Amino acid sequence: MPDTSTRRLAAIMFTGIAGYTAMMQHDEQDALQKPAFFRRCLETKTAEFKEMWRRVLAEKAQLREQLRKLEAEGKW
Repeated sequence: MPDTSTRRLAAIMFTGIAGYTAMMQHDEQDALQKPAFFRRCLETKTAEFKEMWRRVLAEKAQLREQLRKLEAEGKW
């Protein structure tokens, strides 16, 4: 018997396939354009998220350097 994660993945895939089939039956042109639209949205959000993390990591590195200086001066 498949484990829980495999069953969950199968349920998600089935739901996605069923939903896409229903969209195709309703409006084929719209259904053909939606994957590209969602891909563009995902790429945009991923880029924004990466930029946010770059800033966070840069700030962390800056704080770490400031702490090292304070430790070296005996102020921390």
